[in-house]
Amino acid sequence: MKTDSSVSSDYIAGALGGIGGLVVGHPLDTVKVHLQVHMSGKGTLHALKEISRHGKLRGLFRGLSFPMVTQAATNSVFFGVYGSALVALGTSTAEHLDSPTAPTYGQVFAAGCAGGLVQIVVTCPVELVKTFLQSQLNMEPANAAETLSRGHVTAGHHVTGSRVGGGGGERFFGGPVEATRWIYRRHGPRGFYRGLVAMTLRDPVTYGVYLVSYEYVYRSLMRSSYTDSNGVLANLLAGGLAGVIAWSICMPFDVIKSHLQSDAGRRKYAGTADCAVQLFRRWGARGFFAGLPVVCIRAFPTNAITFLVYSKTLSYLKRTDHR
Repeated sequence: MKTDSSVSSDYIAGALGGIGGLVVGHPLDTVKVHLQVHMSGKGTLHALKEISRHGKLRGLFRGLSFPMVTQAATNSVFFGVYGSALVALGTSTAEHLDSPTAPTYGQVFAAGCAGGLVQIVVTCPVELVKTFLQSQLNMEPANAAETLSRGHVTAGHHVTGSRVGGGGGERFFGGPVEATRWIYRRHGPRGFYRGLVAMTLRDPVTYGVYLVSYEYVYRSLMRSSYTDSNGVLANLLAGGLAGVIAWSICMPFDVIKSHLQSDAGRRKYAGTADCAVQLFRRWGARGFFAGLPVVCIRAFPTNAITFLVYSKTLSYLKRTDHR
């Protein structure tokens, strides 16, 4: 059984793992949101060109500052609740994989679902602001002078024909603080939980599958001769594959979430079901998998780094806890 200090290790390791994965994966996450929200059907390379044209390299890191501050909290909550749930089930992340008390796949799945459910409370507002900012890339002020000369921009970065802001004008937000204030003034605290239903449908089961996939691949590799003695390769491969599998099964709900959250200004969609119906009518079933290739490309390195940092930090903290 873990002590209180070793339980806290899951929270600390989760925070560091989340930051590591975010830095690696955010540029492709921006491409994913662009593909999902601006469904042009022209693919990943076109999206990259559009983002680069409007924001250059900076465009790929649009909205990074807010999740950089908060990703530590969200991943800390997820891995911390996961570790605490395993303790409640009579095992822990501290157990050796060959130990008789090592978590079963059923325990890993249940604890992963618990972590996935609880972290939504923190993640939903963070993802809303991030998606809100990432979906504005075609409004980057780099082209403001050109757009103004055509009569489309009014003072304060309001653009005719808006997705954000409604009322006949689209607004460009300079950063997460400005966007957060605008959402709060317009919609109050509830505004930060737009997309909550889609995330509740997306996250708990997906996180359960995510951790079971990681454990299965990691244990298989560690019991074979296909990894190094420190388990670095096993962590990278298991984390990467787990990320790809998890994202592949949750894409339809993620697409719906992205549309709902990027639409926080105009409120074109009445809710989750209405958003799903509108997307299906316009794009068919393929619309629910918009951005899947870039998501899978992003998922592998992001989750490989996340699990490597999480695992190694947890091992280090466990060693120091036993001194």
